[in-house]
Amino acid sequence: MTDLDKLSDTVREQMEKEYRVFRKQLNMLVLFGAGFVVGVVLWCSVVSIIQPTERGVRITMGRADDKVLTSGIYFTIPFAQRIEKLSLVPKEANPQVNSIGQAAITKDNQSVMFSSRAYWVVDENRILEIINGYSNERLRQIVEDNIKTALKTTVGSYTIFELAANQQEISDKTLELLKGRMSAIPVTITNINVLNWDWSDEFDKQIEETMKQAQAVKRLEQELRAVEVSTQKQVKEAEAEKQAIELRAEANLVKIQKEAEAKVAEGRGISEYNRLVAQNMQLEIKLRELEIEKIKWERFDGRLVPSYVPLAPNGAIVALPGQK
Repeated sequence: MTDLDKLSDTVREQMEKEYRVFRKQLNMLVLFGAGFVVGVVLWCSVVSIIQPTERGVRITMGRADDKVLTSGIYFTIPFAQRIEKLSLVPKEANPQVNSIGQAAITKDNQSVMFSSRAYWVVDENRILEIINGYSNERLRQIVEDNIKTALKTTVGSYTIFELAANQQEISDKTLELLKGRMSAIPVTITNINVLNWDWSDEFDKQIEETMKQAQAVKRLEQELRAVEVSTQKQVKEAEAEKQAIELRAEANLVKIQKEAEAKVAEGRGISEYNRLVAQNMQLEIKLRELEIEKIKWERFDGRLVPSYVPLAPNGAIVALPGQK
């Protein structure tokens, strides 16, 4: 045997030795892992933790105990006992009707489909009843079915045209209606919101036609309103012109009356002036006569003189021949 063959045998023996050590370590690791898994399984089957938002009931050989378990750590007998837990956190439901065959019927006999969202919680005082008679899936189905029925009932009090405007009111009335209907079920519905309304294609066509007619009516109303506004403007302009004419006529009448009164006053003034002038003339003549009489007596020499005294145009006495 050569030195090379001896070296090969030595290496092979060394590798086989290391392989046996590795297999031994691997077997120990597998056993340890299996023991750990079995321990975890046993621990999980023995220990149950109930969170503060949960309630539980111990089930022994398929039969529920009469005591409701609150939050904490509880031990059970493996394979003989388990703890059934219920969450007190509100759950979401999405009742919806998306087929005409199941649609709600409105007050005006129209078929309406809808989608909604609701939140519900289990009744903490009826945990044992729920554990013994209901599953979570069954409770959810009961909640959704009752909400659909209540919504259909409420929708029947509204016309199809009133649904969108009264969506929140319909949700509130549905929730109030469910309080009585759901009293026998160990859950409480806390909130309902209608998310969307839908209807048949035929009604969509009716709405489209109605909108066209409404737009035509609206257009005619606007045109009529424009005519009314134009007519009212013309009437107001005519009334304003009439008032202006009446005011001008009244102003002219007042002017004529004032002018006439002014003429009358002017005539009266002239007449008064003429009367005063005549009166003054009479006084002037009387004064002249008295002056003449005075002169006459001043010049009287015992002889009679003519009573006629000639006067010049300026009113002076004309001296007669033989008179001084």
